Amino acid sequence: MSNVKKPMAFEDLPPRVSEKELAQFWSKSPAAIRRARTTGHLNLPYLKIGRQVLYRREDIAKYEANRLYLSTHERYLGVPDRPD
Repeated sequence: MSNVKKPMAFEDLPPRVSEKELAQFWSKSPAAIRRARTTGHLNLPYLKIGRQVLYRREDIAKYEANRLYLSTHERYLGVPDRPD
């Protein structure tokens, strides 16, 4: 039996996603997600409830949709992010 985790599907994400779940979904470490959030590199809205950080599934979908490119030139040609 293999210990390799099956990738999580977007439909499997709960309405409120923990830092750990987002890290698993994006194949990153929770520390990488936390670092990107605290330095401002992760421009993704989050909920802070006590010590817990949660991301809304719909915000994750928007974040990913705004980062779709047809070619590597788009980023360098000054094509703005698509409107929400």
